Amino acid sequence: MTATEWTENLPTNHVMMRLIDYESNKTIGNEILCDPCKFANEKTKVKVHCHECKEYFCEQCLSYLHKRKRDNNTHTITTISEDMPFKPFEVDELCPVHSGKVLEAYCFDHGILCCSLCFMTNHRKCDVRSLDEIANDKKENLNMGDFISKLVETEQSTESLIKDKNEKIAQLDNNKEEVLQTVNGILCETKSHLDSLYEEFKKSTEKTFLNSEEYQKDYVEWLVGFQKTLINCRRMANAVREHGSGKQIFVTKERLKFSLEKHFQRMTLSMHYSGYDEQYEAGIEEELSELQQWSKLASLKGKRSGKYALRNFEKTVSCLTERCNKFLCTIPVQDVSFPQVSVPFQFLGKIWRIKCTKDGNSVGIYLGLISGDKSDWTYDISTELRILHTSDNMKDKVKHLNPHKFSDAEPGWGFKSFIGWISLTSESNGYISNGLMKIQVKLTQL
Repeated sequence: MTATEWTENLPTNHVMMRLIDYESNKTIGNEILCDPCKFANEKTKVKVHCHECKEYFCEQCLSYLHKRKRDNNTHTITTISEDMPFKPFEVDELCPVHSGKVLEAYCFDHGILCCSLCFMTNHRKCDVRSLDEIANDKKENLNMGDFISKLVETEQSTESLIKDKNEKIAQLDNNKEEVLQTVNGILCETKSHLDSLYEEFKKSTEKTFLNSEEYQKDYVEWLVGFQKTLINCRRMANAVREHGSGKQIFVTKERLKFSLEKHFQRMTLSMHYSGYDEQYEAGIEEELSELQQWSKLASLKGKRSGKYALRNFEKTVSCLTERCNKFLCTIPVQDVSFPQVSVPFQFLGKIWRIKCTKDGNSVGIYLGLISGDKSDWTYDISTELRILHTSDNMKDKVKHLNPHKFSDAEPGWGFKSFIGWISLTSESNGYISNGLMKIQVKLTQL
């Protein structure tokens, strides 16, 4: 989908359209123009204003467009004169829940705009007033200045958080390079040290094997000499045996034996005869052998930061959206691990959350303050915790906390055994819908 196609599918913002029209009219010296004519790129002075249609008509458009619709005959028409002051624009906004219904009232208990059906189904016991009554009540603060100031403050806080997070991204990139360089440096030093140790071991090994080879060669040379002596003795013994007398045979044999004994003694003294040949094997250091069993070279240890920047941002946004002292939280309770916490909400300039725990068959619910600062402060709060029934509010599970002093030192309070797990999750009891439990908290400062 192209950007143009995407924007064409967006719903029409009627408030913005009327604002554009209003600003367009203001630029012509408060001269009000006919709305249908403007769609035809024509500029015609208005004759009347229809309160139901919320549109201005010239005389021709009134006659040929407006009056020719049967349902429009009952509309309230006001004639527009040149000296009539230019009135602020007003647009009836549709209810987001009930199609075709217009927002007509406001629930002060839940801080929500309502249509007539909203009032009848969900807010009959609440403090509800019509929008016209609120607009005409001089006690109500309809000045947008404070809200716009909070918008500006939130905008600045958002910009600050964006800047902070971008800086964190840059820091993470630098941090990554530092970590890799550190490990690579140690690894290079280790490799260099191992190479140096290997070279030393190689020289020592070559020297040892060279000495052993020279010894074996000398051994062979001595044995060859002894072998020649044996051959000469054997020849002498054969000659004496064939031609010598008995006396000569005995003397020759003894002399040859004595000569061989002396030769053997001299040979063994020269060879340092040990009785066995040497074989070598590498005695690898235990730590070096264990290195081959390593599954990883190093591990990352994280250090969290930026918690207070995020809390300040949450606090600013919550101040912008604070509407009432009743808050509705939705908590998943099926196929999830506990504890579970709600989205944050704002009350008395502080950020609060609902925490849901499970201990055996007991489900606990707690009210927690999460935006503690270092200043000394204490709030005496009376709290009503309510698990909403999906169809009958008379079956809501309600518990009241005695007035509790919430502070930075003691930020939480609640019920360890608010409701049994079986009672909560049983389909016949009607407290779970689509795996979600709705908890309403009502806070009152004493």
